[in-house]
Amino acid sequence: MSIHQAAFVYADTAASPVFMKNIFVENPESAEIEITGLGFFELRVGGKKVSEDLLVPPVSDYSERDLSTLYYPISDRFSHRVYYCRYSLAEYLEHGNNTIEIQLGDGWYRQDVRTGEGKLSFGKPRLAFSLTVDGREYLSDETLFWRDSEIVRQNLYIGEAHDFRHKDREWKPASLIEAPTGTLYESDAPHDKIIRKIRPAVIFRDGTRTVYDAGINLSGVVGFTQNAKPDEETIVLHAERIHEDMTLFVRSAGELPQKDTYISDGEPHFCMPKFVFHGFRYFEITGPAEDVWVYEIHSDIPVRAKFHSDHKVLNFLYTASLRSLYSNMHSAVISDCPHRERLGYTGDGQLTANVVMTCFDAESMYRKWIRDIADCQDIFNGHVQHTAPFYGGGGGPGGW
Repeated sequence: MSIHQAAFVYADTAASPVFMKNIFVENPESAEIEITGLGFFELRVGGKKVSEDLLVPPVSDYSERDLSTLYYPISDRFSHRVYYCRYSLAEYLEHGNNTIEIQLGDGWYRQDVRTGEGKLSFGKPRLAFSLTVDGREYLSDETLFWRDSEIVRQNLYIGEAHDFRHKDREWKPASLIEAPTGTLYESDAPHDKIIRKIRPAVIFRDGTRTVYDAGINLSGVVGFTQNAKPDEETIVLHAERIHEDMTLFVRSAGELPQKDTYISDGEPHFCMPKFVFHGFRYFEITGPAEDVWVYEIHSDIPVRAKFHSDHKVLNFLYTASLRSLYSNMHSAVISDCPHRERLGYTGDGQLTANVVMTCFDAESMYRKWIRDIADCQDIFNGHVQHTAPFYGGGGGPGGW
């Protein structure tokens, strides 16, 4: 058996649920899980996070959905696929009782905030897995339980809100939900990871807010420790540019500023988003925050080129190009920007493909993205969409 036999389950909540399965094992020698959580998932065993992967599984055109709300009418028929991840859990399981927890994030699956191209949500987030321990298999089903987490709001475009006051959350039985119409495939793409940790510089401070400079434009998140009184709030606002009066220029992200919020329960907490990333260089923090760091996040793809000259401008253009491309590598898709649209435009992707393939070890990312493009090609007339995975737009031939 495998994940293909597992049932999909969901939680009746608009937030970020945590699913739980307790199992008893005796001196486990082998353990493996096949898992997908849509849009994103985080897997923990015994409270320990499994893998350094972030924002998994890779985004795809998961399932059939209503396209009648699009501002650019389309009647094309697509193919659909859902990626799952495979992890070894042997090092995480212990003799006796073990708790498996999976937290879900909306990702692109339930994205109903930015509707510039129309309403394109796939529906409620859902989970399926197959866990095999020493030959015994555990499948996701209605015997799982779920509870709400500290994340009370999360969206790729506007950020996350964490409320640590949520205590003693009640476990409730999970419910079955129909599987996406997409075919399940194991992910062979490079996953997102924290690539490096940067100590930002403080460039402005007054009685209410502190403004930081990460030193470079990047995609990632801000993490810090919150020591605050109960109900006290810390807000992190991100931007690529800054005004002369040290306020952030947030309009480049459109009408949806990139903002993360954390409400204290009076205990110290490490604060960092789980299911979003931002495009920024500058950020401001209002409220209590200590030991502030920037975590650069993108698909884990190594650079394989080298360039150096005695001309500073050429050197800058090379490094700036690498940074710009890295900021647009997420979920094995090359996107147009990491902060505003964040979509896999085929025109942008065609124009940058030669540079990426020359400078990066990016074959596996492009193999995955070509599959996205093929999945979103009309199965009857061959029409290629201008975003893949499809997320709106008019369309045209490959490369527009």
